[in-house]
Amino acid sequence: MISFTLSTILIPYAIFLVIAAFFAFINLRNLWRYRAEDVISFFACLIFLAGLAAIGFFSYVYLSEIDWTKIIDSGINFKQQF
Repeated sequence: MISFTLSTILIPYAIFLVIAAFFAFINLRNLWRYRAEDVISFFACLIFLAGLAAIGFFSYVYLSEIDWTKIIDSGINFKQQF
């Protein structure tokens, strides 16, 4: 049987977080570099960062309650003879 810990599911989520942090960094760098001359671009950046912070907060709240050491079995036995 194939078995893995529940924490391996966090790998794609961590990749998503790295990509989101990269885009947030680019967003802040452009805001600092070009000075957000109009109000719309400033508020768009603010809404983006607030949404990213909300997603991070709620992810932490919900994911902290899970036991990540639990082992999951797939139920498939590859050593079975046909």
